[in-house]
Amino acid sequence: SLSDADGGVDVCGTARMRRSARDESRHLLPVGLAPDCSCLGLSDGVLSAAPLAAPPIAPPPLRELPRVSLKSSLLLLDLSRAQRVCSLAASGMARLRTVRLPPSAKAVCLEACSSLADLRPTDGCPDLLSLRLDGCRQLRGASFADASWFAASLAELDLSWCSRVEGRDVAALLRSAMSLRSLSLRGLRLGGLLEASEQSGALPRLSALDVGFSSSIGSEAVL
Repeated sequence: SLSDADGGVDVCGTARMRRSARDESRHLLPVGLAPDCSCLGLSDGVLSAAPLAAPPIAPPPLRELPRVSLKSSLLLLDLSRAQRVCSLAASGMARLRTVRLPPSAKAVCLEACSSLADLRPTDGCPDLLSLRLDGCRQLRGASFADASWFAASLAELDLSWCSRVEGRDVAALLRSAMSLRSLSLRGLRLGGLLEASEQSGALPRLSALDVGFSSSIGSEAVL
């Protein structure tokens, strides 16, 4: 857990990184309390933060945000205290294993994080609109198998090639995703998920569905 005494800054999260077998370090992510820093980007391999509307002079917490190389060393990212971070892009983090999403997340892209195994929302992430996990082949179905997600606002979900996730793992999430418009389950073992969703009246707004290369699709689910 983090305390306000850590480094004397407003801490929103923590990242654990490993550069070698003997070098593992824990980095604090100061974002600040002002509602300026709302977008956290890591996909280019460098930790960065960007305001929604850039002020003429960036406030000190944003200006002093450390730039840390992450592309091949980030193991854990915990943003559970990042109250104002609403967008997270962290694609292609090859060694990232665990992510705790910020509570106000609206758009999350973790595509091609090939080692990601554990993904958890904070307070259910009730404002989440888009969740893109294409290529997270080690992601465990347990990340979705409980009632920890509040998906009423979710409009886009991409689980393509998340080969360790099965239809039964996301059934509860999809039943609550009444606003879902785009769903990709490409390459997954569905196990009757589509049939059950149709029978229960789930996904009433769905307009785009990709189940290419998926298995265990019953003939009654084929349109």
